[in-house]
Amino acid sequence: MPIRHQGGSFVEASNYSVVREGDTIKTLSGAHAVVTYFESSVVVFEPNTQLEMNRLRSKSTGDIDAIVLQTSGQTWHVVQHQENSEVSYQVLTPTTIATVHGTSFQVRVSEGGATEVITRDGLVSTSGANSKDTVAVGPGESTSVAG
Repeated sequence: MPIRHQGGSFVEASNYSVVREGDTIKTLSGAHAVVTYFESSVVVFEPNTQLEMNRLRSKSTGDIDAIVLQTSGQTWHVVQHQENSEVSYQVLTPTTIATVHGTSFQVRVSEGGATEVITRDGLVSTSGANSKDTVAVGPGESTSVAG
């Protein structure tokens, strides 16, 4: 799995590589990868996927505060949360903004830029990148935004 630390070039990551705010991760054809965040949330990368950690912080409560930019491929996200937590987790794509508060969901970005969000558990609020309209995507539901 190649990783580019902020301002650098892509290099091959090793097991237990540390990913920080500003880093970009990509998987090559036939490759999968998993990133486990500090509070146990997980993102799984399918082949030919690229994702940038735009914001990756810990809130004072220990909850995650993250904004990731997925420009290609397919990811699975499992965002941990406790009751009354302050989790803030967003996935941006060229066409959508998906905001979650403790859930599991999938994001697919096609070569043409279209995005599909599929929720397995919880609720994902999804809107077009240039829209104020939001769609709540519940368990077993999906939504697509054209590229």
